[in-house]
Amino acid sequence: MTWILTVAVIAALVISLLNLTLTFAIVRRMRDNPTEPGHGHGQQHGNHSMSLVPVGARVGPFRATTPGGVVVTTEDVATDSVVAFVSATCETCKQVLEQLERQQHTLGTLVVFVFGVEADVEAIAARLSAARVAMAAVGGDVAAAFGGIDGYPRVVRVTGGVIARGGITLEHLEKDYQFAHTP
Repeated sequence: MTWILTVAVIAALVISLLNLTLTFAIVRRMRDNPTEPGHGHGQQHGNHSMSLVPVGARVGPFRATTPGGVVVTTEDVATDSVVAFVSATCETCKQVLEQLERQQHTLGTLVVFVFGVEADVEAIAARLSAARVAMAAVGGDVAAAFGGIDGYPRVVRVTGGVIARGGITLEHLEKDYQFAHTP
């Protein structure tokens, strides 16, 4: 009888170790290949869905206001511009904000939409003096104008009123990563 229990314990241990090994392999692959399907794109991340950036979509009409009262509209991003969607609290967004802060004077027109509270918008606007920074709501009008952006961070390059490139960080714009939009 004890040999049966011993075999059962050893089998459970082997299965547990196999499961742990496979889990680590999946995590490592997702970390090493962030642009592969299944790495955040179309998956849930916190309270926000991580959908694809709709490359090729025309930017729709929107209207947002910066803390200084400047109105930002579709016309402001119609030419060569970079538009970012961030939250002040997510770790990846903090990295994107650091990138934007370093490169804000070299990106062309820079518009940053913040998912959060007004204090977050004001703090980010103070860091990004070359950008227009305004508040947006997940699933709101601004996000819908960009093809349904419903997660963060997102960074898109708009050329001629159309989303030309997109991704999660500025590297996705520099390395010309493009994600196809799927309904």
